Amino acid sequence: MTAKEIQKVIKNQNNKILEVVRGEVDEMSMLLVPQFQGAELLCAKYVSDFAIDGYRFIRSKFISEIISDEKNETLSFYNRVYAKENLGSYPNCKYNCDTFRKLFEELAKSGDAVTVECNFEEAIDYYVGKVTDLTGNLATMQCFDGSGVLFKDKIRVNLDFVSMVSLGDRYTSTMAKYINW
Repeated sequence: MTAKEIQKVIKNQNNKILEVVRGEVDEMSMLLVPQFQGAELLCAKYVSDFAIDGYRFIRSKFISEIISDEKNETLSFYNRVYAKENLGSYPNCKYNCDTFRKLFEELAKSGDAVTVECNFEEAIDYYVGKVTDLTGNLATMQCFDGSGVLFKDKIRVNLDFVSMVSLGDRYTSTMAKYINW
């Protein structure tokens, strides 16, 4: 889908859960509440088990379909629960960036922990940590593994391969809290 097509679909879906499919990247769809659509990115609240679990910045070109509750009974039910549980009161994302370059600039300043998904022809890689620098099209990250161990060397991430950034989610935030930075 193009950025314009995405904008058209989400335009009248104010604070509603939508199912977003990234067929080229992932077999699983995501439940999201869109925040804004920029030139390159869709920013949304991520919905997991009837709760907001942080934010996702998704490269628009990888979005193949967006399904609304008008076409899906399950989403209609989720949106009723979402409204009754007042999940819409979850704060909007503080990053209002329409490109990964702008987002990574802000992340380098903030020191917020993130999970970065990179899509390559043969594989998908995930990097969890903090963005420490941005030079040209390369972001430098201090990453850690699932055991809470910091990598000895920093990772360089080419922004051209980034397909999604997650931040403020329970996994990344909790792990980062216990890392000996």
